[in-house]
Amino acid sequence: MVVKIGLDTESGMADRHTLESDLAPLVVIIDDDLVLSKKLNAVFSQNGFQVLCALTAEQGMAILTTKDADVVVLDVMLPDRLGYEMIGDIRKTCDAAIVVLSERGEVEDRITGLDKGADDYVAKPFDSRELLARVMAVMRRGHIQENQAGTDVALCFAGWCINPTARSVTNGDGHKVKLTSKEFDLLLAFVRNAGTSLTRNWLQFAVNQRDWHPDDRSLDNLVARLRRKLGADPELGDAIVSERNVGYRFVTAVTPKI
Repeated sequence: MVVKIGLDTESGMADRHTLESDLAPLVVIIDDDLVLSKKLNAVFSQNGFQVLCALTAEQGMAILTTKDADVVVLDVMLPDRLGYEMIGDIRKTCDAAIVVLSERGEVEDRITGLDKGADDYVAKPFDSRELLARVMAVMRRGHIQENQAGTDVALCFAGWCINPTARSVTNGDGHKVKLTSKEFDLLLAFVRNAGTSLTRNWLQFAVNQRDWHPDDRSLDNLVARLRRKLGADPELGDAIVSERNVGYRFVTAVTPKI
């Protein structure tokens, strides 16, 4: 659904004219650049987001205390407060992901934003499509973490068991199987989503918390290593199948340990 929002230039606050769906994710843009805010408003609205804009830190916090935001796009240099100083208050107010914008793109500035608690950092000037992609990426990361939170029950497949809490794996004979940390995370992602086709990008986020790129073979190499270790058991030789132009799927039945 597309939400169209106009910006009230008198107050600097967003004025919602039409709202086709309350289920659309809400992005709050806090930036004193009116031209940029209007541009980003249009970009996010055209891609299915609800959008609210503020030109000052005070206006931004007023929105966040009354609206359940999914993402905050936060400029560092605001007229009444530094964006960096707002991050802690935003974290106390809501669970929204935070993407920081800044005209200063030095490494130290990026580190400062991330150390303060931001989820991502985009240096100005930027292509609005890049910002859209980064916002969607931090939302996917949050979705993965949300789906996996609290799922600490041991899972069994073909006589094997994986224990998320102890981070251990035992085979059909009850012997521990030695896996690297990344191999364990990958196997856990597979068994928690058995039967579902998982894209390389989804798996890269689940295991490495970053985007997958076509020239990055690290994920495929990790899958190959895990396949070899599972392949020591004839029943699991084909547990992980490749999905052409998609990613991978774990095809062995999985049940919670009783």
